[in-house]
Amino acid sequence: MIDDEKSKEELILEIEQLRNQASVLQENQEYLDTILSKLPIGVAILEGEDFKYFRVNQALADMNGLPIEEHLGRTIAEVLPDAKHILPNLRRFRESGIAVSNREFSTKLPKYPDELRHLMDWLFPITIEGQTKALGVIAIDITDRVNAEGKMRLSDEILENMAEGVCLARASDGNILYTNARLEKMFGYGIRELIGMHFSKLILPEEKDPQNTVQIIKNRLQKRGRWSGEIHSIKKDGVLFWSDAVVSTFDHSIYGPVWLFVHEDISELKKTQAQLIQSTKLASLGDMASGISHELNQPLGIIGLEAELDLLDIEKGDLGNIQNSLKKIIDQVDRASIITNHLRTFGRENISVDEQESDINTLIENAFILIRAQFRLHNIKVEENLAPDLPLIRCNRSQIGQVLTNLLINARDAMKSTDKKQIWIRSTHQNGCNVIEIEDTGVGIPENQISHIFDPFFSTKEVGKGTGLGLFISYGIVEEHGGTITVSSQEGKGTNFRIELPILQTTSPEMVS
Repeated sequence: MIDDEKSKEELILEIEQLRNQASVLQENQEYLDTILSKLPIGVAILEGEDFKYFRVNQALADMNGLPIEEHLGRTIAEVLPDAKHILPNLRRFRESGIAVSNREFSTKLPKYPDELRHLMDWLFPITIEGQTKALGVIAIDITDRVNAEGKMRLSDEILENMAEGVCLARASDGNILYTNARLEKMFGYGIRELIGMHFSKLILPEEKDPQNTVQIIKNRLQKRGRWSGEIHSIKKDGVLFWSDAVVSTFDHSIYGPVWLFVHEDISELKKTQAQLIQSTKLASLGDMASGISHELNQPLGIIGLEAELDLLDIEKGDLGNIQNSLKKIIDQVDRASIITNHLRTFGRENISVDEQESDINTLIENAFILIRAQFRLHNIKVEENLAPDLPLIRCNRSQIGQVLTNLLINARDAMKSTDKKQIWIRSTHQNGCNVIEIEDTGVGIPENQISHIFDPFFSTKEVGKGTGLGLFISYGIVEEHGGTITVSSQEGKGTNFRIELPILQTTSPEMVS
């Protein structure tokens, strides 16, 4: 009896212990379920040789795009559309009994049946009494990261294989952060040798001092968001060449505001352009020949007349008037010398472009010297309104002179058939630029032709009367100087050309920040 009562108590105690253990297991199970449900990564337990889903957390269900209940009891082949590529690896890992981590692979998921997704998983065998009973899987979708890395690799490949040289510089100090292989080769530097160097070291110092170049780029970026221009560049070994540069600015996630330079070697193009410019100069000289001849004949006629009078005075023995006559002859020689000097400067071939500090009004007057006689012959009235004491500009005088001469010749030709023949030439200073305006009372430009006026080989003149290159070359020269040239016109009323050229900076500018 006593033994029976003892056995009953022991049985009750064992039952109570089992209940406590079951309660603890239940709590642990609930705790585990809570942890699994909160994990941001997918977790699954696969049982049996056909890998049935035994446990699945919410993150994995969301990754697959199916509710948890649609996983449980189903094989991986029934859930994943691309399971045939996954099953061989799962079998191999289960047989080996060795955990695998950080395995990247690509597959299709129910949520994205037509898209290849990139996953990373960790596999670990679940063994009981030495036998693998299940396979634990932890998985995350890394498609966005893989795609981003792919885009970065693609960007790197594009940059490294570009025909142009690319340079990234920090806007705050101008130091180079990145260069592609093409730019390094273009400037003769080794790999990463340019990193940390100031970008202005690639520019010929004698031509444009670094501070002035920085300020020109800064002003243009602030006004237009980009700067473009031709730069006389210098290689590591000191060899000079021409590059066409385009600069844009943006905020880099690491470096902050940066400047992106794209350089193209245009040395051969510059030679061809110089030859083209020279040919248009010669064409302009031919067009101005009669006016120049008339302009030179006047001082030559006066010189001849004074010389004849001097001979008569010498024969008469009257030497009193000879001194005054010689002064007149010298004045006319000086007058003719000015014309021939401008003629020589204008016609001189100019392949290497030297920029100098220049007064815009002087450039206008010099250009007008060669064309003045033409205006008189055609009864064209000229009104000049030049603002005094304009700031200096940095320019190639010969090239800007050619632009002005070309615009004046075009204005002359536009008024051949008009009754009123008048040209206004104005110079002003506005918004950091010197502005030149040349306006005429000519026939004007049809509205449907305005947008093509600066195109190569486009001309409003009669066939055989123009090359169609004058305005095209003028546009390129002005852009090359960091300026702009625009046109406005009314058919039958006249045309206005406006040129804006940046002034020479006299103070040390701050870098873009």
